[in-house]
Amino acid sequence: MTGLFGYVCPSGAFVREPGEERPLFEDPAVPSGRPGTRAPHVRLSRAGAPVSTRDLFGTGFTVLAGAEGGAWEKAAAEAARSLRVPVETHVVGAEAGLGDPAGRFPVAYGITSTGAVLVRPDGIVAWRSPGEAGLVELEAALRTVLG
Repeated sequence: MTGLFGYVCPSGAFVREPGEERPLFEDPAVPSGRPGTRAPHVRLSRAGAPVSTRDLFGTGFTVLAGAEGGAWEKAAAEAARSLRVPVETHVVGAEAGLGDPAGRFPVAYGITSTGAVLVRPDGIVAWRSPGEAGLVELEAALRTVLG
């Protein structure tokens, strides 16, 4: 059912946020980026060419960090090594790499420029840290998702 636009997973392999309500659908035109929802499409740019956030997901987990979230790259590499799972990291809106020409990425994913989200291989948001966090929190989220 994750292929339905606006579908919200009622439970499963993601970290619920404290005190949140779990409606079964949200308006796909106004995505929340909450854990348990499909990762929102945001048009980015790479080397001048358009790319969607959804094009960044592969066969492993993906961490998408805000423009000032470079520390997430190291945290994701350490968590991947520790748990022996593939984790790819992208910093969105930083000087080099992925641009965010419309500035939509942080709002669509509910994070700040220092925050990050963890996306499962199927494109479902597994966890997010609206602001700065680190290895301990990311590793704990991966352990929860992996069961």
